[in-house]
Amino acid sequence: QLMKKSAITIESTIKMYLQKKKYLEMKKSAITIESTIKMYLQKKKYLEMKKSAITIESTIRMSLQKKKYQ
Repeated sequence: QLMKKSAITIESTIKMYLQKKKYLEMKKSAITIESTIKMYLQKKKYLEMKKSAITIESTIRMSLQKKKYQ
């Protein structure tokens, strides 16, 4: 009876350890995926802003050049 109880305790502890290990791996993967997506979205937003700034800057320069020659 004592051996059976000990075996159940050991088995339970091992299962708990393996489940926790699996959970932590999944959590780490989820964080990596989330981080990668956030980085991609931030980069996309930055590039849009950069493109807009270049457009504004070139429009202003063009306007100034037009005024210069009129």
